[in-house]
Amino acid sequence: MRKCQRRLYGTTHGCASLRSVRLPRIRWFGTADQIGAAYQERVRTVVTRDNWKFNRNNLGMHELYDLNADPLERKNVAADPAQSDRVADMQRRISAWQREVGDPD
Repeated sequence: MRKCQRRLYGTTHGCASLRSVRLPRIRWFGTADQIGAAYQERVRTVVTRDNWKFNRNNLGMHELYDLNADPLERKNVAADPAQSDRVADMQRRISAWQREVGDPD
């Protein structure tokens, strides 16, 4: 397989037909359908006084970070069973805020 020689936004000449999207903080490759879903992603975030940050998105890919131990947000602990109560609490906080301000997501 020959190497890609020239890259243009959305296409790469002479390479596989994957497209790329640059979103804040990430570079992500996928099919056109996956990229369309990424543009439909809506994220809501809460940060607690004890420096836990929770990002809830409508696609179900949640993130939880302990900003004291991980200030660069490199280790997502949302799937950690030990954090399930914290995740549930933070989801409740976001839902309450959404009801309060009339946010439909």
